[in-house]
Amino acid sequence: MVKRFARKLTSLCFIVAGVVAAQSVPPPKDIPAIAKAANGSIVTIITAANDKPIAQGTGFLVSADGVIVTNYHVIETGNLAVVKFPDDTAFPVDGVLAVDKVRDLAIIKIHGKTFRTLALGDSDDIQVGEEVVAIGNPLLLESTVSNGIISGVRTSKEQGGKFLQTTAPISPDSSGGPLFNMRGEVIGINTLYLKGGENLNFAIPVNDAKLLLSHQSAKLQNLPNEAITDKPEPNASKPDAPTGLPSDDASSEGDKRVAAILSSKEPSYYIRAYQHGAYLIEYKGRQMLATCREALSWARSDSNGLGGPMTEHECMYINDKVGKHIPAWQMWRGDKELRYEPFGEDNLLKSSAPVADVLDIIVEAPIGSPLRRPSPKSSPEILKTLHWIQNTLADEEGTTIYSTKDEKVEKRANLLPDVNGCQVTFVYATRSDWKETYHTRQQVNLADLDPTSIEVDEASHDVIGPVSLVTVHTTDKVPAVRLTVNDRDWQNQIGEMPSTDLLWELPAPYAARFAKALHQTITLCGGKASTF
Repeated sequence: MVKRFARKLTSLCFIVAGVVAAQSVPPPKDIPAIAKAANGSIVTIITAANDKPIAQGTGFLVSADGVIVTNYHVIETGNLAVVKFPDDTAFPVDGVLAVDKVRDLAIIKIHGKTFRTLALGDSDDIQVGEEVVAIGNPLLLESTVSNGIISGVRTSKEQGGKFLQTTAPISPDSSGGPLFNMRGEVIGINTLYLKGGENLNFAIPVNDAKLLLSHQSAKLQNLPNEAITDKPEPNASKPDAPTGLPSDDASSEGDKRVAAILSSKEPSYYIRAYQHGAYLIEYKGRQMLATCREALSWARSDSNGLGGPMTEHECMYINDKVGKHIPAWQMWRGDKELRYEPFGEDNLLKSSAPVADVLDIIVEAPIGSPLRRPSPKSSPEILKTLHWIQNTLADEEGTTIYSTKDEKVEKRANLLPDVNGCQVTFVYATRSDWKETYHTRQQVNLADLDPTSIEVDEASHDVIGPVSLVTVHTTDKVPAVRLTVNDRDWQNQIGEMPSTDLLWELPAPYAARFAKALHQTITLCGGKASTF
């Protein structure tokens, strides 16, 4: 009896131990649950030099008192750094607790006591084929979520250890972000992707970061390019940072300078609302309505190249800024144009991804004054004629083709991309070897043009046949046409100017029909003959 009882008791102990072990493993989660649980624990790290932001990456909190894991290369440049949360709260980096340059890891510290943190898993338990989720802040698109699988575990002697190869996409500026297993535990630190490779993305196993955390310094160190100063102890007494941006009581002059870059002490654009297809934006006591024209991207370090359109009539980056402030260094203002540049004016040369949302300002007034959105004259007959012009130009009936000196073919296109009643935009663009080489916009209310001034003259010949020049000017030569030269170039090469004339170089057979349709729409819109 005693032996049977002992055997049963032993069996029961094994069963209980197995149940406890099973309960200690977090249950699987779906991707939305992982993303929701991680919200507030993943941050953007911005480094600056000479008071200008020059680079950014991602990091994540591992302790409530502000310890953050990221890649070393994220903090490698610049002499100042600031940590920004998705709600636009920002904190200066107090210092560095530990780095491993070979493994590209860094542990940094911000001041606080109640931050949300992520749970760290065990990267030694990873199986090839296991599902994973990556979260990062690429191109300032905060908390971007992607998923995939572990496609391999690679070893690099030059880089001191293993890397997790994953199909979860990792974009520029996601470096330092967490890679999760499906239990919501961090199992890797996203670090790089191979250009030209199909889904070749790599993360550092989290156990390497855990080892570095166990060897962190008792005293804060300077950032790699920061001037040598005495740092306080990581847990030294310090006034709690406010909810919002760092105050002028921050401990170092560097903290103050970074805070000034990001804080609302400098003029900022406030994106108050988005309604009826337009953004309500406030800046320096004025308010404006602006509509999205397009989102552009530039080839890295190509200051002479044109931006390539990623979207038409919609934005990619400013959408997430409704209800938030955008620092002035991230917004370029033309006469009737705004460009939201996530990395500021220097991003063409220094950023991994030069991009901009381009917006047209349709009306502006002092804050408190009514904003009356213009309503250009329109009618079914006006729109029918304008859509004929728009469609025939889009079908390349208004495109001429020339042979260049280097025996290449250059296409010169005329387009009508925007029609808002009688308010229209004409575009002239040239393309060679499938690359756009020139782009200019002309915006005008057709009611401001003189229908009697339209002329069609023989101009030249292209490789197909005769070419005509169609011209028209404004009533009484009032400069009512807004001409923007190089409108897809980088901001310092854009030329905006008022003009009195419009002209189109068109294939002769099409030019006569175009001129007739143009005359009809100008007349319907109320265009008048010049007095003089």
